[in-house]
Amino acid sequence: MAQDPKLQALKRTYEVQEQQALEEKRKVDAVVEHRRKAVEALRHERDALSDKLADIRSVGRQSALCSGDAARLNSIAAYESRLVQVLRELQTVLAEKEQELSSGLARLTLAEEDLLAARIETKKLERFVEHREQAARVTDAAREEALTDEMNFYRRKK
Repeated sequence: MAQDPKLQALKRTYEVQEQQALEEKRKVDAVVEHRRKAVEALRHERDALSDKLADIRSVGRQSALCSGDAARLNSIAAYESRLVQVLRELQTVLAEKEQELSSGLARLTLAEEDLLAARIETKKLERFVEHREQAARVTDAAREEALTDEMNFYRRKK
């Protein structure tokens, strides 16, 4: 391969493409990981608010009813209403973030496919070069053997 500048240039091109594909995959990996963490944090926050709302609906309301405290019951109802609104907003944001994560995962799949394709092309070229070099070695060995046989033939003739 050292003798063929076209193959060297092609190999360098494939190696550059592979490096670019790897770098793109790393970038997309980082974005996906960031989005995954954001979605997980939002889910955790949603679950915590849902638990808090369930506690208020069961324990808080029940204790206010048992004590006959109408002001406390109104306060709990207003707080419950605010929590429900916050949960709806959080669910909307979570759905958007999950969609962003989903598109990031799709982009990651494409980046992985691009990287795989670049690696395959590089390997194909490497195999081609290896086969070409092997063929050159076999041809050189055959020529050398033919020359040796020819020299031996002429030596025997003398």
